[in-house]
Amino acid sequence: MKKLLLAAALSTFACTALADDRFYAGGNVAFWNYSEGSQDVQFNVSSAEGVVGFNVWKMINIEGRLGLGFEGSTESISNTQDGLNIPTKLTLDNYASVYVKPELKNDTATVYALVGFTSATASTENASAERDLDVSGLSWGAGMGFFVTDNALVNLEYRKLVQDSDFRFDGFSLGFTLGF
Repeated sequence: MKKLLLAAALSTFACTALADDRFYAGGNVAFWNYSEGSQDVQFNVSSAEGVVGFNVWKMINIEGRLGLGFEGSTESISNTQDGLNIPTKLTLDNYASVYVKPELKNDTATVYALVGFTSATASTENASAERDLDVSGLSWGAGMGFFVTDNALVNLEYRKLVQDSDFRFDGFSLGFTLGF
């Protein structure tokens, strides 16, 4: 699956040779909330991500994102066997996403949706155990971008990074993109 995401990201770069005016790149700082269905505890982690995109047809873009976690979160989790609270740290290691991004824009702003696939790795550790999480699945979101120049946008968005029946990663990001 990671090879598929890498191939999609490289394809985005290869497409830029065909039409330079339809390429954009940028970065985001994201703030994620992680929760598990079996626990009432929520972890808050942060990441930085790179964004590359290509306008394939009028209002439709293909976008690739690579993110690296830079701040973990430590919360107390109740141990069901002896009732003790155990400090546990969650770290978002990295993630890769590929999205289809339909958008509506005018001279001032753009409104967009994101629908795609994400593969993420995270880890938890406490005094008694360590666990690696390799998760992947449907990813979606919505956002707005405001033009600060003709080819530069400041973006604010909400995304559900990845979710299944046992856990959820979702959050907000703030970033920029530059058109080329």
